Amino acid sequence: ARQLLTEVQDSMMLDLQIGETLAKAEALAAQGQREQAQKLLRDVLKVSPGNSRARAMLESQLKPVGTPESQPSPEATIAMDAFELGSFSGNAPTVATPAAGPLKDMEPAFTLDALDSLDAPFEAPGIQSTVLTGPSPGLVPAETAKVQQYLKEGQDLYASGQYQDAIDVWTRIFILDESNTEADALIARAKEAVNANQGEIEHSLTEAIAAFNAGDCGRARPLLEKVLQSFPGHREALYYLGRINEQAAVAPAAPPQPPPVQPSAFSAPPPIFSAGLPEGPREQTAPAASGPALSAGSPDDFEFEENLDLPTGEALRSSSPPAPVGGFEFDSPATEQGLAAPVSPVARPTTAPEQPKAPDAFESFTWDQAPPAEV
Repeated sequence: ARQLLTEVQDSMMLDLQIGETLAKAEALAAQGQREQAQKLLRDVLKVSPGNSRARAMLESQLKPVGTPESQPSPEATIAMDAFELGSFSGNAPTVATPAAGPLKDMEPAFTLDALDSLDAPFEAPGIQSTVLTGPSPGLVPAETAKVQQYLKEGQDLYASGQYQDAIDVWTRIFILDESNTEADALIARAKEAVNANQGEIEHSLTEAIAAFNAGDCGRARPLLEKVLQSFPGHREALYYLGRINEQAAVAPAAPPQPPPVQPSAFSAPPPIFSAGLPEGPREQTAPAASGPALSAGSPDDFEFEENLDLPTGEALRSSSPPAPVGGFEFDSPATEQGLAAPVSPVARPTTAPEQPKAPDAFESFTWDQAPPAEV
């Protein structure tokens, strides 16, 4: 199909060039330049020997000047048009005409190179060049080297697992060479690698990003590493993994201290701490002078159950001492004022000998009297 199209284009260009050359020959003949017009007509007949119009014009130019030019018959015009229409098919047969008179030295030659001879003698702007453009020429050496560079760079990226980057590099080749089949095959292979396990990769990546945004880097890291195992050059996975590494490299700062809480009116009062005495042996104090000296003993020496029957109330107000309880007697020392000292009763054995008592600081008194004023 391409060859047939090329042949049709060549035939059309040839007919166009012949028409322009015949018009130029007519103009030269009208200006009286018969020799140049005859030369153009001979060149046309070399290219297209069956062109009846060029042959008729040449015969008219070769006639003597006094001979009137004969008009072409309608049949000849129809035949000429039929030949021009059939020439577009590209398979127009070469018509062999009998050599007669001055045309016997012409040889049929239907070649495109012969069209160059039509432009050589004339530089007039009305005649165009007949250089035909075929398919686009090959790449220049610089472009070829650039294509090879893109191919190698993309293959290196593909080998390292960076499939998308490899596709981007191979796509640049089409800027220089639109029909590079090698780049097409490489891009198709890289797309297959990208689409493999795409669903699993997207699921793991989504969970990793959600964990990273929630601050759970310990869960996001293995998910990102799993994505990179299937797709080593995944851009988003590499980005978030880099962010996690940056956060891990930074030392965690001390948490800020909370502001002091002001106590409310309904809060419990603060505990009261008493200043304790220094630890160590304590000095034994002398017994009070108001009673007999008692030897130090443990609380187990006393009978607590019997001491619970101590007199209270009216028994303490009576002037007579209470009766001894359980073999003990209680005495209430009196002062000179006749008031009993408000001291706790001291239990002592009844068998102990009586000793003279020293006067107490307070006299014995009854509960109805007011306590003495302080001195």
